[in-house]
Amino acid sequence: MSLEAIAQGFPRLTTLAEHFPDFPATSGGARRDWAKANEATLVRYLRASISAIDWLLDPKNRDEALRIFKNRVQVDERHLQPSYDAFVRTGLVRGGKLSIEGTQQVLELMAESGQLKSPLPPPEKYADPKYLQKAAER
Repeated sequence: MSLEAIAQGFPRLTTLAEHFPDFPATSGGARRDWAKANEATLVRYLRASISAIDWLLDPKNRDEALRIFKNRVQVDERHLQPSYDAFVRTGLVRGGKLSIEGTQQVLELMAESGQLKSPLPPPEKYADPKYLQKAAER
């Protein structure tokens, strides 16, 4: 585990975010038919997610977020702050922005590993930003 190595004094050499800056570290999914039939619910959920992400990214909430994290997740005390900081720094995207570029990267990695065959489908087959756009229109 990289956090254990860091706790022992070893330096972190690189991160996923350094190599794939648009990679969607956090994401969600829904079937298109469900999303269409439940648009209002989906948009409310996305608004709540955006608010939660914005709250976590606000430095003034860090101490409270760490308290919540500590109470909810089984983690070695030495790893609490570093894992929280890494998640907030590289796992969250302000506004919950959907990255078409990141989705394309996922497709390319899946092709490279043999999970998808060429020609690759366009990323829009899997990523529809319209619901997130509606959620952002508060």
